[in-house]
Amino acid sequence: MKMNFSKKEYRLLLDLIYLGYWMIQAHETKPSDENEKYEMLTQKIYSVAKEMGCGDLVESSKRLNEYCTTRAYEEESGIHDVINQYNVDTFWDELVDRLAERDARIDAKAANIEIKSAEQYWELSIPHESKYAEEFEKNGLSNLYIRET
Repeated sequence: MKMNFSKKEYRLLLDLIYLGYWMIQAHETKPSDENEKYEMLTQKIYSVAKEMGCGDLVESSKRLNEYCTTRAYEEESGIHDVINQYNVDTFWDELVDRLAERDARIDAKAANIEIKSAEQYWELSIPHESKYAEEFEKNGLSNLYIRET
């Protein structure tokens, strides 16, 4: 298969590759054979940056023997703004979801109900999700405390 990309399309592809590979390896503590296939595709896409007119965004590192995004790309592209916004949104979503799940399970246990379906779970969790989402939107973390037991 052969695909032709304009410079603009290739530039967008760089962002997608960067974001995808960042997500895969951001929390990786040691190299994984499972992620090698993603690294290989990333390198393949990066390897044609110069011929696609994006040589200022990707460079060849002789020391690492691989292609890397440049400082200019990482500082000026806004890609880390996208990552930061993703992290913020994910934090709030996860916090709301996990607290609502905890409370739904507490409610189910108190009512001696075994949650057997997604519908039952949602029935119990949605009121809690709404409550937490509203609270965090209004007050952030300022009213969240860990109770000493």
